[in-house]
Amino acid sequence: MSAEAQIQSVTVLAWFSRHAGFPGSRLDARAEQLLLIGRLIEAENLPATSESGTLQIPGAPAGANENAQRAAMRTMSELRKRVHFKCDNGAKV
Repeated sequence: MSAEAQIQSVTVLAWFSRHAGFPGSRLDARAEQLLLIGRLIEAENLPATSESGTLQIPGAPAGANENAQRAAMRTMSELRKRVHFKCDNGAKV
């Protein structure tokens, strides 16, 4: 284990002991997992979200999520246009 990893594990344990009363009491298993995953993301320097607030997929191109959102919005607006098609029933036969 590297020195940096040891320091990070010590800070996580210090947080657990200060805020959760570890080792005398423990948080829910899910809460502990969330805290540890958050710490891993921070340690890896991975962005948890992009500028638009959506989840960033590691290894994906920078604007992949934004492009998909734009395409979905275009499709939605096209569907709205079809719904609002007006028919002229006033023509006399």
